[in-house]
Amino acid sequence: MLKILGYPDRYSVPQGGEIRFMVSLEEGDNFQARLVRVVNGDCNPAGPGLKFREISAVANGIYAGRRQAIDAGSYMVAPSLPPLKGFTFTAYVWPTLPNRGFQVIAAQGPLKIAIDGAALTLVAGN
Repeated sequence: MLKILGYPDRYSVPQGGEIRFMVSLEEGDNFQARLVRVVNGDCNPAGPGLKFREISAVANGIYAGRRQAIDAGSYMVAPSLPPLKGFTFTAYVWPTLPNRGFQVIAAQGPLKIAIDGAALTLVAGN
């Protein structure tokens, strides 16, 4: 399990530009940040191993942090709908873990659209 998780607000920035990082900690209340040049990113045990060179930067230092919980994956929340005679629902689903068992894709009250193994299932009721 990762002890720290973070992402930048953009993937590139011009020299002298600003970039922000959003960070969530699983443990503790601070973290150390440092700018490094990745000399080798191969973590294969038979390979040369990870190699970094620290770069002096004003951003290097210790920062306050906290746990910031998120729901994994993409999702949306919609308001409750009045009773309908019918509706259309469209979703593009990439089932990366189809053998994990019953996984809800969409739900409205007791109605659930789910994937269970390789089958797409419509369940009415609890």
